[in-house]
Parts: sequence; structure tokens; C-alpha cells
Amino acid sequence: MKNRFLLCLRIFLACIVFSVGLFAVLPRAQAQSSQQGKTAEQWHEEARTHYAQGHYELAVAFYTKAIEANPSEGVYWRNRALAYNVLGKYDLAIADATKAIALKPDFAEAYSARGHAYAGQSKYDQAIDDLTESIRLKGDNAMSYLVRSQVYDNMGEFGKAIADITKAIELAPDNAMPYNSRGWIFLRVGDDAKGLADAQKAVELEPRSSYYDTRAWAYFFLGDLDKAEADALSASRLDPDYQWHKALLFRVGAARGNTAAAVAQAEKDIQMLAEDETVRPVLEYFLDRRSIEDLKSNYPEQWSNYDVAVRGWETSEPAGARAAAPAVSRPAFARYWAIVVGVSSYADSRVPVLRYASRDARGFYDWLVSQGGGKHAPADVQLLLDKKATAKNIRDALFNWSKQALPEDILTIYLACHGSPESPDSPENLFLLPYDVDYSNISATAFPMWDIKTALERFVKAGRVVIIADVCHSGGIGEPFTVARRGVAGIAPSMLHKGVSGLAEVREGVLVFTSTQGGQLSQEGARWGGGHGIFTYYLLDGLKGAADYDNNGSVTLGELVPYVQEKVRRETRDAQTPQASGRYDTNLSIAR
Repeated sequence: MKNRFLLCLRIFLACIVFSVGLFAVLPRAQAQSSQQGKTAEQWHEEARTHYAQGHYELAVAFYTKAIEANPSEGVYWRNRALAYNVLGKYDLAIADATKAIALKPDFAEAYSARGHAYAGQSKYDQAIDDLTESIRLKGDNAMSYLVRSQVYDNMGEFGKAIADITKAIELAPDNAMPYNSRGWIFLRVGDDAKGLADAQKAVELEPRSSYYDTRAWAYFFLGDLDKAEADALSASRLDPDYQWHKALLFRVGAARGNTAAAVAQAEKDIQMLAEDETVRPVLEYFLDRRSIEDLKSNYPEQWSNYDVAVRGWETSEPAGARAAAPAVSRPAFARYWAIVVGVSSYADSRVPVLRYASRDARGFYDWLVSQGGGKHAPADVQLLLDKKATAKNIRDALFNWSKQALPEDILTIYLACHGSPESPDSPENLFLLPYDVDYSNISATAFPMWDIKTALERFVKAGRVVIIADVCHSGGIGEPFTVARRGVAGIAPSMLHKGVSGLAEVREGVLVFTSTQGGQLSQEGARWGGGHGIFTYYLLDGLKGAADYDNNGSVTLGELVPYVQEKVRRETRDAQTPQASGRYDTNLSIAR
């Protein structure tokens, strides 16, 4: 199905030329007559009429006539570029806009048109540069702000996107389109009340089917199924060919548990919704009148594809983009889960105490469940500290409790404890040391690293997993952990680090963020927040906003990882450098 970003862009472009006071650039100079007796300006006016009527191929033909009659008029080149943009002929649009800029270097609208074209090609760097230049040259160019916001949206930089749309609204307060666009972004980041307010304003200004559709989704996310259904049906009445509302009607029927209505809607729209062959098995399965939960459990991969397809929120893989993330930062239907393990003291006194491991874990848990932080439901977080962090409890959390997560969900696993190879003779057998480990029998009483691998492969259904591991500690007393063979040359801590990082290779969608690189030991001390490991101290510092480089109110993994790496590396003078491994979404946030 088509990317919703590109659909919005096409709508924007189709509204440009006749948006009086915002985007129109009307030449007044009369050019010499063409071979058929018409002036260049007459050809141009006819082209604009065809453009306004949606006859874009004819508009191109008539703009071409105007250009042939007067090739030195930059406005003709720019307006033909607009028509090419609507037709999706982005290379031609770029060539025309570039010609217009050559004729008039301070032509703000030509930069905007070329920015549109680059955006259509997913060349986001060039798009941002051109749209920014357009804004610099003409600060009241609302369309440039609006399209730049769509580029930021597609890059996952929602704060910048909202800021740009807000500026467009200031410049064009009676234009419904910016309100609708901002409403969609609010819905994507989970601010459903603001999304509804913007969609309501868009509908008031212009009762268009797409605006009713946005408001319908806002009502749906807020749980008002009756109003969601009413708005979806209004969208259908206004434009019977408009497709997006059909997915919502299907969702409303399913949410109500009204399988008959949902099935009827699915039967009616199966061809539209099943353009992707991966979607069809899900629809056919649902036509057997089975439940949504059955659907998710039996067809997790296909359900995920269907869930994306009906929302129409796919993102293209950008070529040379600033952020190459394949998914949005906050999937609309994701649930956020976490397992937090921290062990400072051990039942076996031969295992050295870690002064701050459990405090680190408690601090991370507190951030996860705080309303100003991760916003996880406490019931969706397993906290295992010290005596509760037994091998049995850790295994139960990973093998059983984690199975509640569905493929669209996100699971974070945080580990702060000792880790160790089995012995100098078996350095490849790696273990986490739970509270009840027996120092003299590590292989039988510790938690094997390969059990985490098994859990990820066989039991954890969450499509995105973030493992944060601070397990390469020194002994907590200023010396290597010789009790668990940490200080034995050749096996510690590099083998342990390799074992933890190797979990990232299990499958796509897994990030393993470790406190050290191979051969390094984690540092902890009172100077970091009154008592923390340096890794977790800066991890929490980043999550609380210090890593929010774009100031959009959300810290993504793409911001968090480099922030923690740089802070820890500099403060330890390269003695400790956190490392990230895996194929993961840099635009993902572990906060709801």
C-alpha cells in the first residue's frame, strides 16, 4: 500500500498554485507571442487552469508551451516542477526547479518545489536543505514549513515536525491541512487528546473525507467507538473512493467484539486491504470468525504486516537519509514490557559484593514506571532485586512471564550483576550470577547465557527487544573479580562481553547495549549520583532528557546510545566504552 507520507505530499502539491497568499507566484510580464499567436503568459494561465482542475498532464503540456515561448521566466519552470511533483516525476521536477533557481537564485518557491521532489524520492538531507533555504528566503512560506514537517515526520523527528506545522498554522490559521497533519503526528506519538483537537479544527474549517478519517482514528484511540464509526462513515459518504476509513471500520468491529460486523466489512474490503499477499492469510483467518487474540497468536508475522498495512503508516527505506529507521518511534498498538534484574549481595559470601548494582536496577525500574519517564504499567514490569533475583525467578521471567508480549510489543531486559565463565578451562561457558549461585558449583547454579538466547528464540514474542547489560564489573572492591574467574588472564572480561553482545545476533529487532567493550571492566562509585555504576548513571541521565538532542520530548535509541557512550568514555578516559550491537530501530524509544 502507498506510504501515507507520499499521499499527503501529493495532496499538498495539488493545493499549491491556487492557495492565495501562501504559495502563488504570478508573473506579470508579458512575453513574446508563440508561433500560434498566444503569449507565454496566456499559455501559462491555461496551464494553471488545468492544474487547478487536476489535469496535470495537460498542465505540463501547457507549461511547456509557456517555457518554449519565454524560457527565461523562472516561474514557468517552477510551476511545471509542481505538476511533475504531483505526477511523481521527481527527476523532471528537480531539473525544472534547478533551472528556475539558476534563473533567479533567490527564488524561494523554486527551492520549495525542489524540496518537495527530494522528499518524494526519500532524499531527506537534500529535501531539508532546500526547504530550509526556502524558509530563509521567504519566512512566510507556509507550504515549505508544512512539507518540511512531513520530512521530519518520516524521519521520526516528531518534535521538529510539530514545530514546523505549528508555524504553518500561524501563517495560515484558516487552512485546514496543517491542523490535520499535526493531528496525525500527535496520534502517532500517543498524544491522542491533542490529535483529536487538531482533527476537530480541520473538520470545522473544511469537512473533507480525509479530515473526518483523522478524527475517526482519534476517537478510536480514545475509546469512543461510536464517534469513530460515525466519522468513518462520514468520510465514506463524502468520498466513496476514499479507502483509509475502511480499515478503521474493520478495527471498530473487532474492538467491539462484533465479529459479524467485522467479517462483513472484511468481506467487502478484502481486495483493498489484501494488496500485499502477506495480509491475505490474516483476513481469511479472521473470516472464520476467530478472535483477534487467536489471530495474533497463530499468525504473528502476518498480523504484524496486516496491522501496518491497514494503518498505512509504512515508511520507505530512505536513500542517504539522516535517520535510516524502518519503523516509527512509538507503534500505535504496542505494549511496553520490562524485566529488571539487579544483584548487589549474594547468599554465598565468597562472591564479592557489588555496591550499587541493585540500586542501579531500582533506579532504572523507577524511571520505567514513572509518569515523567517510561510510563510503563507497573504490572508490565518484573523487578528482581537481590534475594528475589534467583536463578529460578530469572528463568521464569524470561521463559514464562515474557510470553505475554505480542509481536507488536517492546520488551526491555535490564541486567546489573556479576557475570562469569564457568572456569579457566571452559571460558566459552558463560553465566550470569543470580543471588543464589553456589561459588563452588557455578555451572549448576548460575544462569547460563545461552538460556537468554533460548528465551529470545523460543519464548519471547515481542518484535523489538532491548537488552541493557552491566555485568562486567570489577569486584566492587577496586580489584578484578577473581572469585568468579574475572581476573584470570585470557578469559575475563572479554569472553563475557562477547557472550552478552552475541545475543544481538539471535534475530532482527534486538539491541544489546553493554556497559563495556571487550577487555574492560565496569566502574561504579559514590561520585556518580551518590552511588551508581557510571554506565547506568549516564543511561538514566540520558533517558531523563539529557540525550534529547533534537528537543522533541522523546529520547530515541539513536540518541541514547551515542550519548551514554561518549559520556562514559570521556569520564573514564577510554577505560570504559559502552557498546551497542544488533539490527535495531534507532528511532525507537523505550518510553511509551
